[in-house]
Amino acid sequence: MGFPRKMSLKSAAAIGKVIRQGRSYARDPLKLHVLPAGRRGGALFAFAVPKFGHEIVERNLLKRRLQEIVRRTAADFAGCLAVVRCSPRAYGRGYAELKDVYDRLVDRIAADRR
Repeated sequence: MGFPRKMSLKSAAAIGKVIRQGRSYARDPLKLHVLPAGRRGGALFAFAVPKFGHEIVERNLLKRRLQEIVRRTAADFAGCLAVVRCSPRAYGRGYAELKDVYDRLVDRIAADRR
């Protein structure tokens, strides 16, 4: 199952706004920007996976891994806009490692909301 289009944040202006105005949480190799949007329904996500000298196959694999991780935990961000960014070190990580890093970021966000 792929990443649902209804969960995708496509507008470059909206992505820029989330990065500039949203709260950022970082844990190597991921950075997560979150902006409460006060909207009803689920969250919208964008993924920034720069090339960093890697081939498109590697880039697509990394992006699909991140999308699957986010898809499974999207309910934690209801009503928010979010951008998931990665550093060059993300290319060497497997699904389990990326999921662990992402889960820790989500835990930090949940702690901040309390």
